[in-house]
Amino acid sequence: MTQKMKLFQLILITVLVSTGLIQAQNKVNLTQLWKTDVKSFLENSPVLAHLTGGDESQVIVAGREDLIALDGNGKEIWKYRSKGRYMMSPSVWEPKGKLPLIYTSDNGGYLRCHDSKGKVLWEAKLNAPCSWSAPAIADLQADGVTMIVQGDESGSIFAFEALTGKPVWKSSIKGMPSSAAIGDLDGKKGLEIAYISTNGILSVHHADGTLYWEQNIGGTCQTWGNSTPVIFVASDGQPRIFAASGNGEAFCFSANGTRLWSRQVKGAVASTLSAGDFDQNGVADLFLITQLGVIYRFTENGELLWNIDMQGRTLGSGSIIDLNGDGELEYIFCTQDGHLQALDQNGTIVFDYNFGHRTINETPTFGEISKKSGGLEMALTGGESGLVYCFKSSSPLVTKKQWITSGGSETKCNFSSCLTSKSQLSMIPRHLNWNELY
Repeated sequence: MTQKMKLFQLILITVLVSTGLIQAQNKVNLTQLWKTDVKSFLENSPVLAHLTGGDESQVIVAGREDLIALDGNGKEIWKYRSKGRYMMSPSVWEPKGKLPLIYTSDNGGYLRCHDSKGKVLWEAKLNAPCSWSAPAIADLQADGVTMIVQGDESGSIFAFEALTGKPVWKSSIKGMPSSAAIGDLDGKKGLEIAYISTNGILSVHHADGTLYWEQNIGGTCQTWGNSTPVIFVASDGQPRIFAASGNGEAFCFSANGTRLWSRQVKGAVASTLSAGDFDQNGVADLFLITQLGVIYRFTENGELLWNIDMQGRTLGSGSIIDLNGDGELEYIFCTQDGHLQALDQNGTIVFDYNFGHRTINETPTFGEISKKSGGLEMALTGGESGLVYCFKSSSPLVTKKQWITSGGSETKCNFSSCLTSKSQLSMIPRHLNWNELY
């Protein structure tokens, strides 16, 4: 290679890196900003909400009987005491131009709506306790009326108007429900709701609560070990359902309930599923972690990409986000025994932190918590320790985000439609060797 060619190549690579077309490799760096002892048992993920209407989000956690809001410095803003035990993470609805509303369910069988100051605006008594089924928020009937969907341990599924608490419909499934996945499966007006029951039944209901279809995927389990399905959009533009069973099997179903593929995995699967376009190639990536600590990554067509034995039992899904601002996504998760780990595109561990206590049913939660840090923050809860953590990342706030808390987002719809578009793909050079010209 001539000296001129080498110089031209160096200039070209410099331009590509500076414009972001080729990203330099950056280390994941998470620095603790604060930790707060809320003196309550924490067995679910935090959520973020703009409680004051500003740019910063506040952290909301559900302790054993306490719903607690913390500011950007970790100081308590308010606390609400429930008569029942909180098992699941709260959900948040932020109506346009208004302060957010917070929704909780507890094992006393109550679904509640709180305002941004923690005051109860309405509550509904369900038929049975709510343990491992979170409230999900969506405009189910595409009529401008946001609804809350909630399951209880009798197998009942309820829909309420989110603003008023007015009951809309009641349906049922065979067994105790997981949390819901909500998305448009039939292409008609309104959204469908998918649940997996403790009897191993995947059920899909229309927006009015009527049954669309159901499939027996096997694997009876207790409520805490039940898996929540994920609705995702595939590369052909069609919605599909990703599901897993207590028998250690992963499934993909078409919108109308046809089984497209299934794969055996090592161990039963709880609510550890998440989905995105991890390598930004326009094809969906599907993740799960078994109760034996094995991480699986499949393509939308069932091709196995990862089978990584982390030997760390996990009951919460991993988040999918760019942690260091290099344009590539990382997969970050917590194990039950207190390890926070992040994997890069190759499945290599790029961050590993041991809290020294359990992190139970935890999905890392991301957003702008403190403007002082100048970028993206992460919130976590610490199990029996009662500690809530906030970490600063090295990524800007506008980084790529595909799955940012339990349920994918604060509305807990377990839905993913973040495929890289064809127009975006055409602008990204792929399979380029740094020392060759094309």
